[in-house]
Amino acid sequence: GEIKNFVNSYKTLQVLSLDLTVSKPIEFTLDGDLLVKGKDDKNPDTTKDAPYSVDEGDSLTFIGELNVTPIKGQITMLKEGQDNTSDITTSDVKSEFVASIEFPDGLEIPKNPKATLTDNSLFKVESTEVNGNKVLVKMTLINKNYTKFDDLYKDVAGTNAVPDKLQVGVPG
Repeated sequence: GEIKNFVNSYKTLQVLSLDLTVSKPIEFTLDGDLLVKGKDDKNPDTTKDAPYSVDEGDSLTFIGELNVTPIKGQITMLKEGQDNTSDITTSDVKSEFVASIEFPDGLEIPKNPKATLTDNSLFKVESTEVNGNKVLVKMTLINKNYTKFDDLYKDVAGTNAVPDKLQVGVPG
């Protein structure tokens, strides 16, 4: 009887220790706000109260402010769903998103704009491309070789957490 119970218990433990593979991408639409900052402005203007007035020759920076809390929430939910995450390994972790900043008619976009991004330990600007009156800024992970879930969590929502809002600036 005891040997049979041991064998059944071992089989149960064996089934529970199988690897979990999450490979289906999760897509989010991130909320954002378009801000404008002139060379003499201390802070960006949301232009919610009134249109931003410009004069010929003014140089402006357009800033897309992206709310990345859904990304942080997803990783936190995964962590909270486990008793212990120290043994969870990861591979082929990918995350990328594109901010599309549309410039109003009549404003000139530099030929090769260099987008900036809020300092953080998770994302970097991968490319900046002009498409008509839009500037497309692609952002990807700084560290493309996460091998432990805890390291990914630390950069997303833990001790090195990415800010809730990232600002992508395109100088003009």
